Amino acid sequence: MAPVSARAIGFSSDGRLLALGEDHGDMDLIDLAGGEGSGKLAGNGYPVLSGVVRPDLLATGRVSGAVRSIPAGGSVTQHAGHDFFTYCCRGLTEGLFASGGFDQKVRLWRSGAQEQVASARHGGLIFGLDWDRAGGRLMASGWDRISVLSLPGLDVMGRLEDCGVGNHLVSVFASGGRIAGVGEAPVMKVWADGHEVASFPLPDSHNCVIEAVPGESLVAVGSAYGRVSLVDVNSGDCQPLHGEHEDWIRVMRVSSDGRRIFSVSQNGSARIYDRDLERVTERFGYRPIAIGDFDAEGRLHWLDCLGVAHAEPAGTAQG
Repeated sequence: MAPVSARAIGFSSDGRLLALGEDHGDMDLIDLAGGEGSGKLAGNGYPVLSGVVRPDLLATGRVSGAVRSIPAGGSVTQHAGHDFFTYCCRGLTEGLFASGGFDQKVRLWRSGAQEQVASARHGGLIFGLDWDRAGGRLMASGWDRISVLSLPGLDVMGRLEDCGVGNHLVSVFASGGRIAGVGEAPVMKVWADGHEVASFPLPDSHNCVIEAVPGESLVAVGSAYGRVSLVDVNSGDCQPLHGEHEDWIRVMRVSSDGRRIFSVSQNGSARIYDRDLERVTERFGYRPIAIGDFDAEGRLHWLDCLGVAHAEPAGTAQG
């Protein structure tokens, strides 16, 4: 039997069969008595890379480029998707979400409808999406460029080229109408009105994710070295929070009150940092996490590597 990269493992009730869940979504069955592979079960076809996990909507983007969604109480919709690697997703207003892929396109979807609502070409691989709720704008970042798009038409409102932080650029709408971005270079850059206004040093190079802290001039940054930090977009002051991840951080979300920061690394380990308690309060290690997000009340919802959705108990966010 050829080597596989297993993400899950299990035994049959009689102990004769071993099941290995592979990275690409299939399952290999192994006869333990004979030591030979005895079959393969077709899985979901490639692992989840990105998605939206909310009470009203579950959406996933996959390595294959596939995009799927399930509204609350509804059925699965297989959307037209991307040509390859749906690397990022962002939930928008009810029923709407956006995805960015390695086909260099941003696509807008409505849950329940297979075809896209709109699309726009970014001009490079897309590593990040952010939503400006107040301004009704969507931002795509990657390949050292930023595209600001209108909603719902995805018309190009502005672009920043040659941003100077590297191809794995990710950016967010920060306080005061500014844009903050990080990438391979050990700096965070800030833009306003289409021009760079600041460049601040960071403790790490190869920063992978960035999220704005609601109501504050802070952004949370996650690096390839497993570190989570808070950075002020006005002063550049940097506060490392923890370095508990053993792999690069690929998902980060901040609760609506700004007090809790959820992060997931490439190996599926997840952490919640509580700013009031000044420590990591939750460690998810029993089953790898794929994606997750906070709802409007501050409860965390997440999807594990087996495709099972979870949510924190009611009242968790308050104490």
